[in-house]
Amino acid sequence: MTALEDALTAALREHARQRLPDVGDLAERVIAAGRAQRRRRVGGGLAAALMVCAVVTASLVVVVGGNGPAQYGSGTNLAAPRDYVAVSSPMPPSNSDVPVDYVQSGWLYLRSGRSVRLPAGTITQVQRAGDGFVVVEQSGADQERAWYVNERTGAPVVVLDRVRSVAVSADGSGRVAWLDGSRMFYQETVVPIGRASTKAQAVATDGPASGGPVGFVGDAVLLADLGPSGPQRHDLWFPDRGDYVPTWAAFVAVYGVRASAELVVARQDRKSVCLASVRMTNLTLDDSDCHRVDWLPIRGWVSPSGRWLVVADRKQAQMFDLFADWRTGAQVAWSVDRVGPEAAWLDRDTVALHTSTGVVVLSPFANEKAVEYKVPGLSLIVSQ
Repeated sequence: MTALEDALTAALREHARQRLPDVGDLAERVIAAGRAQRRRRVGGGLAAALMVCAVVTASLVVVVGGNGPAQYGSGTNLAAPRDYVAVSSPMPPSNSDVPVDYVQSGWLYLRSGRSVRLPAGTITQVQRAGDGFVVVEQSGADQERAWYVNERTGAPVVVLDRVRSVAVSADGSGRVAWLDGSRMFYQETVVPIGRASTKAQAVATDGPASGGPVGFVGDAVLLADLGPSGPQRHDLWFPDRGDYVPTWAAFVAVYGVRASAELVVARQDRKSVCLASVRMTNLTLDDSDCHRVDWLPIRGWVSPSGRWLVVADRKQAQMFDLFADWRTGAQVAWSVDRVGPEAAWLDRDTVALHTSTGVVVLSPFANEKAVEYKVPGLSLIVSQ
């Protein structure tokens, strides 16, 4: 045989002598990977400035069965194909399933059938985090308090108190940012690990001269500076990169992040509104990138896949396909007093919006492009 054939034969013999991995070895690897992923999901998150860690047993109670939600309407088709006009849904005596977790009359109603009694007061945010929820309460004229409540046990823990501008991540991690005096803070998780609450060190920096945290986009804390008619400009703070350095951009809205490094924003010009994508690194908008509309969408959300932008005001909601040069995917006309800041993506292409009359579900590919659920007294829905 040639030298090449000899080398190949020797290599095959050596490979045959090696022990194949046991099935148990492979299973252990899968289990370990699953545990690591679960640890990242539960512990990879968020934030509390003052870990008061006070368990207040009377404030939040999980009830299985218990008080049922008030009556609400069954889903009603708001938009036949190519006919996007909202209509009122009936109010039947029996309840039907609303496809989101929502707050109504001081209770958090979950799709699982559980209901959670919330603290007395004005609840401004509820976000899933770990095995429970972060609940933000307006506790004073310019003060907020944040709680963490485990969905299974109902045990509430105060995680922030007497602070301002609390922003909670909607990705389930539990990240939180807030203002306290002239300082701005970020903390990675308020989700308890084991029997004790995680007391991760909060990151602190000088806060902005005006404005404060309103949410998260990727790894950045999103800041907004509010004017008489709403946000006038926005900025970003990356806590893992050090202190906050002001780089305000004149965007009246930041709707979300796509492609991990781009923001979808709105800028109000003299005769129209520019919708566009900008790089998170410099927040610079070129006029040539504008998709112009003749109305100002006060709310907006980007789908987790980055494909859809949904914008809304009190008269209409509209979906844009960002993968198809901003083509309109679905549109519905309505007349509501308020559009809530929260939205829940039910799948890659379907979103539930909160209005003053209940929940509206938009889907560009369904026969019913928009379906409304009347929910009297609904105060907010939970992002998912």
